[in-house]
Amino acid sequence: MIVNAKDKKISECSDLPDVSDAVMKYLRPVSIGIVTTSNLGGLPNPVPTWFRTQASCQPFTAEQLEIKPEGQRSWKWSTIHTLTDMKLNNNDQIIFDGVKYKVMAKLDYSRFGYYEYHCIEGYIPDGEGI
Repeated sequence: MIVNAKDKKISECSDLPDVSDAVMKYLRPVSIGIVTTSNLGGLPNPVPTWFRTQASCQPFTAEQLEIKPEGQRSWKWSTIHTLTDMKLNNNDQIIFDGVKYKVMAKLDYSRFGYYEYHCIEGYIPDGEGI
């Protein structure tokens, strides 16, 4: 009997290609700051905690921006890929290559050795201690 992919549940399709070599060539060493805010004398005091990892950043295409409900605003969206040693969550505020971002979506490709994050640029206001 011939078994096709149509006969399998998605969770059973484990014969996907190993892309770890390609991912490692695509990423580069970077420092990413995860921003946490504490209360300092009644004022918010954002402080970044820096982590070294392998990552890359690319801007969204026009097509990707069109499908975002936030696209009518002047937000700049980017996709950030990191190794699995850098685990971020939605709403985390980060600094990548000196640019401030807020994580809006996380795609878990840890099975293939990386995470993909959709981020809004410039989310953290200037002059707040960073």
